[in-house]
Amino acid sequence: MKKQNFTLVEILVVMVIITILTAFAMGAYATVKKKAYRAQTISAMKSLETAIRSYESTYNQLPFTIVTADVDVQVNDTNDVAGDGYQLLITTLAGTDAAKNPRKIPFLTLDADGSFTDAWGEALFVSFDLSYDGAVDEDKIFGYGLLSRTIAIWSKGPDMGHDVDDANVLNDYNVNSWEK
Repeated sequence: MKKQNFTLVEILVVMVIITILTAFAMGAYATVKKKAYRAQTISAMKSLETAIRSYESTYNQLPFTIVTADVDVQVNDTNDVAGDGYQLLITTLAGTDAAKNPRKIPFLTLDADGSFTDAWGEALFVSFDLSYDGAVDEDKIFGYGLLSRTIAIWSKGPDMGHDVDDANVLNDYNVNSWEK
């Protein structure tokens, strides 16, 4: 009895099937990774908001109230109240800045390198209602209007872009603490 080998057509069909299955697997992996990064960022924002609320409960004011009373403020790593207000906020909440956190209470746990970022390695954006009128002014939030909260936190998201114009397409992928 003669042993029958695979034909070239059969080998090509198997290769095509394997390629198609690999493409589906890669697409599924990308979707799962995107959802995991989003969930990780939402978790980081919740941790940051909890730390800010704990600070507020301890000191009876939001961070930066002493510096900029009666105005809403946005802190991030590029344009904010003190040049690098985001880092000042993070060190205050971590308990390493005695000027803003005299009791040096660690409200927030930082990464090994001393940072606190979203899943894409970028600083989060935080806006405070320091006028205490129950809303963060719309000019302090990218991609959203007036927000009835005392704290608004968001990330630029996977596209790493955002714009002060609420309707700008760069804001479509922002991850926000106030949206479920």
